[in-house]
Amino acid sequence: MHSPARHLSRRLGLLGAGLTAVGTLWINWGIGLVADPRYGTVRGAAALTAIPGLTIAIWGWAWICSGILSIAGACLPNRRTWIGLIPAAAMPCIWAFAYVLARLAGEFPQGFNSGFTWLASPILLALLATAVRRWTAEIARRHRLEKEVERLRLTIAESEDA
Repeated sequence: MHSPARHLSRRLGLLGAGLTAVGTLWINWGIGLVADPRYGTVRGAAALTAIPGLTIAIWGWAWICSGILSIAGACLPNRRTWIGLIPAAAMPCIWAFAYVLARLAGEFPQGFNSGFTWLASPILLALLATAVRRWTAEIARRHRLEKEVERLRLTIAESEDA
């Protein structure tokens, strides 16, 4: 009998675990934006909060929803993880764009540094997704090869018996 943690890790897989971790981080970030946004964050997101009706709290809820979708996507089979990957990568890309715009507008001097730092998570997610897909394809290829080798062994054994 397997422990619940082992069952969960087998169910999620590597990509699912990554999406769960990112989703948890985005929920945490969103709660911080809703509850008590930092001054630098508000300055960096000035381009986004300048859109009528989109307060920093609304963006916080967007981060929370993104995290929930990422975790939900982690629970799906590998061929459907895009449902979690898109929101997991989209929010930091939007945030990076806003920070760079804030720097260009002169509202946030650290905008370039912060903006490009935000791009690290979608890049890492893309690398993880690519690695998992290649790894899964390699396992499937080896499995097919093992079946073929076994079939050939049986064919040779049958021909030697005849």
